[in-house]
Amino acid sequence: MGRIAADLLDRAQGGEALPPYLSAPGVILTLLGPSVAALIAARLTSGSAGPRQLLRRLRIWRIGWGWYAFLFLYPPALHLVVVGIHGLWGGPAPRFFAASGVPEGSPLLVFLTLVLFNLVRGLGEETGWRGFALPRMQARWNSLRASLVLGLLWALWHFHAVNFSLLSRFAGWYILLVFPSAIIFTWVFNNTQGSLLAAILFHVSLDVAEWVVPLGLYEGNAARFAISAVVNWALACVLVIAFRAERLAKPRPEANT
Repeated sequence: MGRIAADLLDRAQGGEALPPYLSAPGVILTLLGPSVAALIAARLTSGSAGPRQLLRRLRIWRIGWGWYAFLFLYPPALHLVVVGIHGLWGGPAPRFFAASGVPEGSPLLVFLTLVLFNLVRGLGEETGWRGFALPRMQARWNSLRASLVLGLLWALWHFHAVNFSLLSRFAGWYILLVFPSAIIFTWVFNNTQGSLLAAILFHVSLDVAEWVVPLGLYEGNAARFAISAVVNWALACVLVIAFRAERLAKPRPEANT
């Protein structure tokens, strides 16, 4: 497991060997930066209760089995649709349970390692994006506008030094992909009582799906990036029409008087 984790960190670092005193802080910042910033901001704006209130959203787990099914099944289903459409246009046959930078080995061991690694990444990102930033943005703007603003920030944050050489090759497609993903995340968050746990699990599922049904995103497959963006935008548009831009959620039940 240590070897697999090391290989995953190598991929996160762009495959370049850095001195430990530079690589370790870089990896920590990449994985946990948004959550650390959110906890500091919560402390500064709400006092000692701020971080506790933020992390309390992790305890919202009674969201219904239907939501858990969506969180875990939508990402691999999305990947299957993308590789299927690309195949109809002459793209390569899909691979399964293999991705660039992920070492071969026991599928169960690789899967568990990926889940654990991405749980850390999901917690590190979603505590900041959906846990802290999204509720405050929605207090100021409607859910659609908040999602688009947060989506831009979320996308630009990924252009740090570790990812820049990869993402800069198809920056436009990447940003176009993140925008509808942010809308879908908001829809999930608002319909699961503001569950930070749901956002983290969705993030993990999206990342692990790149190993289950690889799109070749890390190799820079622009065609599949484009198809994935179109499919995500299609779902995002359906959600905006069905749930309205104001809240992207079902109307709240009237309180009993």
